[in-house]
Amino acid sequence: MTRSINILFIIFTAFLFLGTSKLEATHIVGGDMTYRCLGGGKYEFTLTFTRDCELGAGDAEFDNYAIVAIYDHNFNPVSLGTAGYMFMPYVHEETDTLNTDLTSFCNISGAEVCVHQTVFRDTITLLPRTGGYIFSYQRCCRNASLLNVKDPLQTGSTISIALTEEAFNACNSSPVFNQWPDIYVCTNRQLNVNQLATDIDGDQLVYKLNTPYSGATIAEPRPDRFSKFTLPYEPLEWAPGYQLDNLLGSAVPLQINPTNGFISGIPDHPGQFAVGIMVEEYRNGQLLSVVKRDFQLNVRSCGTPPVADFEAPTVLCGTDDFTVNFQNTSQDADQFFWRFNYPSIAPGETSSDVNPVYTYPNTPDFTGKEVFTVGLKATRTADQCYDEIFKDILVIADPLLVDFEFELISCEDASLQVVLKDVSESLNTVYTISGRKWTVKISDSDIRNSNDKDFYLTIPKQGVIEVTLEVTTVEGCVEEIQRPVDVNFVDIQFIANPFVICAGETINQLVANPNPVWTYIWSPAEGLIFENGDDRSNPKCLIDHDIIYSVTVTDGICSVEGTVSVVVKDWFTLEIEGPEYICDPEVTLTAGGTNDPEVEYEWSLNPDFNPILTTGKIVTLPFAGNEQEFFVRIKEGTGCRSEEH
Repeated sequence: MTRSINILFIIFTAFLFLGTSKLEATHIVGGDMTYRCLGGGKYEFTLTFTRDCELGAGDAEFDNYAIVAIYDHNFNPVSLGTAGYMFMPYVHEETDTLNTDLTSFCNISGAEVCVHQTVFRDTITLLPRTGGYIFSYQRCCRNASLLNVKDPLQTGSTISIALTEEAFNACNSSPVFNQWPDIYVCTNRQLNVNQLATDIDGDQLVYKLNTPYSGATIAEPRPDRFSKFTLPYEPLEWAPGYQLDNLLGSAVPLQINPTNGFISGIPDHPGQFAVGIMVEEYRNGQLLSVVKRDFQLNVRSCGTPPVADFEAPTVLCGTDDFTVNFQNTSQDADQFFWRFNYPSIAPGETSSDVNPVYTYPNTPDFTGKEVFTVGLKATRTADQCYDEIFKDILVIADPLLVDFEFELISCEDASLQVVLKDVSESLNTVYTISGRKWTVKISDSDIRNSNDKDFYLTIPKQGVIEVTLEVTTVEGCVEEIQRPVDVNFVDIQFIANPFVICAGETINQLVANPNPVWTYIWSPAEGLIFENGDDRSNPKCLIDHDIIYSVTVTDGICSVEGTVSVVVKDWFTLEIEGPEYICDPEVTLTAGGTNDPEVEYEWSLNPDFNPILTTGKIVTLPFAGNEQEFFVRIKEGTGCRSEEH
C-alpha cells in the first residue's frame, strides 16, 4: 500500500560553475564515500556530500575539487595521487538541490529545509600495500540547529573509507546506498526510512547505527594538506539526553534492521537531528569493507491528514461475474477519485462515487490473468489535504478446476488400503496450487482429514464414501469438489445359496454381482456353461445331481473366495389326503407325493393363496359350513411337482 500526504519533493539542479571559483555552500548535513574496482589496481572513488542550503552560514563554501587525503592503515601519509591527495572533481549532472516545500494543506509546522547534494568522483591507480589504504575527506562545521550534537558549530565531519588489503587483493567494490533518506518526518508517526544498499559482488550486507566522526575545525574548515587534517578521528559528542541507542531522545528510539537497512522509530518532539549508519560487507564470513553515512532528520509537527482506504477482493477467480462493489472506508475525507486501472484515466475507468461499482476486465488487451491496480485519492475539501492508497486486484478469467482420482492399493479380510490423488494441478495452467484439504466421510462417526496431495487411508469394506477436496492457490483462489466414491472392491454374491432346481432345469445366473473385468476360477467346472468367451464372471448351470461349486475372484489386487450349492430335486405329483365327510369343526389334511423332507407346503382357502393359512405336510384346519375346498402348493424352490390338485 502506498500513501502520500502533500509534502512535495522538487529536485532541480541549482548551481552554475564558473571557472575555478569556489561553490557557495552552507553547513554540513552529511555524506558517504564508496569505491569501485576497475581492474589492474585502478579504482574509482565517489564522495557524496550534502549541505544545508537554507540555514547554513554564507561563508561556508564547498570546493570545486574535494581534497581527499590518502593514508596507510596506520594513518601515515602515502605518496600517491597528487602529493598524497586525490583532487576529486564534482560531477555536475549528479549535483542537485533537494528542496522540500512544506505546504499548509495538512498543517505541517516549521520552516522549509533545503539540502544540496554534491557528488565528487575520480579514479586512481594503487599498488598492493600491507594493511591497505584509508581515504579521508574532512569539512567543518555542522548546523547550529542540531539538537542531539554537542556544540554542533564546533563539530565538523570526516567522511572516510578503508580499502583493506583483502579487498584490494579481491578487486572488491564497496556497497552503495540506493537512495538518500527522507528529509522530513513527522512527530508521533512510525518511521520507515529506506537505507538499503546494493553490492555488485553479491556479498552479505549488515546494517548498524553508527556515531559519525567529527573533523576539521572552524579555524581550518577545509583541510588542504596533511598537517591540517584532524587526526586521529574522533566520534562526535552527543548532546545530553541523546546517545547512539536513542538518537532522537524519544520513547520509541531509532533502530535499523540489520538485514534490509530500513530505519524505524517514532520521534516524539520536533527538531533537527544527526543520524549515523554503516553497512558492513562480508564475503565467506570475512569483513571486506565498511561504508559509513551520516545525515540529518528534520522532525516536524504534522497535522492529521485524511486516511484513504477501501475494501475490495484481492482476486477474482474465474467467476461468471467480475463486478466489484467497492466499499469506501476512508476517514476525514469528503471528495474521492477512483482509478480502477491505475494510472489510466481513460473514460469508464474512473469514478467520483463514494462506493463505486466496476466490472473487470474492462480493457481491450486483457490477457486472461492480469493484475489491476486500484487507486483511491481521498481529499478533505476544507483544506485540500489528501491521502492516496493503492491496492491490487488479480483477475483470472479461467475457473479453478478441482478433481481427484481414487485408487485401491491392497485389501485385508475386512478393510481396504486406498489412496485419493489430487489431480488439480494438471487441469490448471494459470493457477499455482499452494494447498489442499481432504475431508472423507466414512460414516457419521468416522470422518478423516488430510492436507497431503495424495491421501492414503485404510477404510472398512463398504460400498460408498463421501469425499470433499478443497484446493487453494498462490493467487488466493479457493475451490472445492464433493462427490461420493463407489468403492468397487472385489466381492462375490450369489443369486441364491443353495440353488434348488428341478431335474433338467438350467440356472441362467449364478452370480448376483458379475464383473467381467475380474478373474474367476471355478471348481469343479462340471455343469457350468460359459457363453461369453473368456468371461467367467457369470456362468449358467445345467446339472442332474447335487453339487457344490467353489470360486476364487481377483481384481489383480484383492482376492475373495466363495461357495454355492446346487440341489437337484426330482419331479413328483402333489396329492392331498383327508376325509371326504366330517362332523367335527376341524379337519386334518396331509400333502403327499414325495417323502423329501426339504419340501415345504403352503395351504390356503383360495387358489391365489391369499392369504396363506398355514404351512406343513400335515395340517389341522378349521372347517365351517357344509362344504369347503382347500388348496395346497409347494413353496417355490423347495421341490418339484408335475401337476397340481
